[in-house]
Amino acid sequence: ETNSSVARDEAGAANARVDSLSYQLRDSQSKSDGLQLDLRQKNDEMHTVKCQLQQTEYELKKTKREKKDAEKERDSNKSRAELQEEINNMRHALKDIKELERVRVRKTHSAEAELRGARDALSKANSAV
Repeated sequence: ETNSSVARDEAGAANARVDSLSYQLRDSQSKSDGLQLDLRQKNDEMHTVKCQLQQTEYELKKTKREKKDAEKERDSNKSRAELQEEINNMRHALKDIKELERVRVRKTHSAEAELRGARDALSKANSAV
């Protein structure tokens, strides 16, 4: 009986050890499954962040192009505005020149009329002598 009692005790201890190892194995498997899930989630998050980064880089490049285009447009508009101002100044100068020409023509006609009147008066005076 002693051997049988020892065998039972050993069998009970072995069963307890099997139960303990089974529990440890299930616990380790559960932790492994959890870590694999965490790893998949982190990989998914990393993929999402990479996609966001690529989108941000694309938007940055696009914005830089738009800024460059806007600066070109601004410079072009500035040049056009400067040219338009120069044209306006030239138009005003031309208007002033035309007005001066009209005044000169009037004075010339007036002077010619006075000269004709003086010649006529001189001619009459010479005829009377």
